[in-house]
Amino acid sequence: MIVNIGSISSIIVNRPQWQPAYNASKAAVHQLTRSLAAEWAPHNIRVNALAPGYVKTEMAPVDEPQYASTGSRTCPCAGTRRPRRSRRASSTCQ
Repeated sequence: MIVNIGSISSIIVNRPQWQPAYNASKAAVHQLTRSLAAEWAPHNIRVNALAPGYVKTEMAPVDEPQYASTGSRTCPCAGTRRPRRSRRASSTCQ
């Protein structure tokens, strides 16, 4: 199994952050995932992608007022997430 990490930015336009290069690169991750999934399915290799939503970082201080209209406060998970370190790497999935 292969798990690629994309972003919600592959399917929405982030505002007030204008970041077309980032959005295009994340859209490419998702399209690559779809293509590989179709190509490798006959070999019993599963290919999936995750598209995390808003995560509060220095680059994206999504809890600040100018981000209120972005939808970050209306997402099903009831807000934004903060990054945290994991002891397990997703690249080791089998």
